[in-house]
Amino acid sequence: MKSYRGWKIAGTIGILTFLMTGTIPASAQAPATQPAAQQPAAGSAPAPLDLPPLPRNAPPPQRFGDWAKRCDVLPGKQIELCHLTQVLMHTRNEKRQGILMVRVGYYGDKKTPAVIMRVPLALGVYLPTGLTLTVPGTKPLKVAIESCLPQGCNASAKLPPAMVAAMKNANKGSVGLRTLRKQQIKLPVSFKGITAGLASLNKS
Repeated sequence: MKSYRGWKIAGTIGILTFLMTGTIPASAQAPATQPAAQQPAAGSAPAPLDLPPLPRNAPPPQRFGDWAKRCDVLPGKQIELCHLTQVLMHTRNEKRQGILMVRVGYYGDKKTPAVIMRVPLALGVYLPTGLTLTVPGTKPLKVAIESCLPQGCNASAKLPPAMVAAMKNANKGSVGLRTLRKQQIKLPVSFKGITAGLASLNKS
């Protein structure tokens, strides 16, 4: 399993990422029309998302529906790694904030999708349950949490071809998790633009 800037990369295509604390660059914010997530119980509210800044003089991300395309150069290598990103929003006390980032990208042979999630420690996630990616028309994908760093906990799993196909045909899905208080939280994710975005990554 490879490591890329703190992310554990399993498989070869997609990345689903959870991050937290800080503010969200306007270029990476989710659309205002995205539905609000279920609210956690008092005392377990997530902190705002802290995204890594874009490199100096970096061009604005290319948009594909509700996804933004970003590219980074691998440390020590002349290899550019591109991925799609989407910030999942949560509404609490009439304030919207990003608490989770979804990343989808191609790796290795560019054939087998994979998913990576980073869960913010501040959210108080019940680790044994892991995370669940739900897409209409296919079986929910359970994603085990593998390791934890100060920035959050990482989880990864390969995306089945049937789920990738379902994502291209669906409008939206969700990422679910369970808090230490045994409360289920579902964060909506939009698949608008995912087909064109993945096609763009194949050409990168």
